[in-house]
Amino acid sequence: ADISSSSQTQRAEPPQKRPNNNHDDHHDNDNESSTINDGGQVHEVDWERQRALAATFKEEANGKFAAGSFGEAQELYTKALSLLLHVMQQKEQSTLASSSNDATDDNDNDGIHIMMATLYANRAAAHVRLRQHDSCVRDCTEAVRLDPTYIKAYMR
Repeated sequence: ADISSSSQTQRAEPPQKRPNNNHDDHHDNDNESSTINDGGQVHEVDWERQRALAATFKEEANGKFAAGSFGEAQELYTKALSLLLHVMQQKEQSTLASSSNDATDDNDNDGIHIMMATLYANRAAAHVRLRQHDSCVRDCTEAVRLDPTYIKAYMR
């Protein structure tokens, strides 16, 4: 199984044209943060730092996979996915709190979805190596749901 380290690897052209942007470089700064007021408590949300940590987990997992440590790779992919799911929840709360429907947020969400699809497909490859075929199917199904153009998810 080929574990992708790039979120753009083996993607088919989408049925509809997406806006012409680079999902990884559309932020002007490395520390985009937002404040959410939740019932009187203010929470600082640092999305970019969490995304960077998820990317670090992904790269470490890819190394573990290449070394044949499939269980460790699976755990690291799961950690990365958990971080990104948390980011998505925070962004949804922030959007609801601000009543904003900014196109930049939509593009950022697309980037997160693509990264999550890659993580699900990579974790599926670890599932295959561990003979956890039902889990592989679930992860590939989720990868395709997040990014229907991700060919590797269909093939696994």
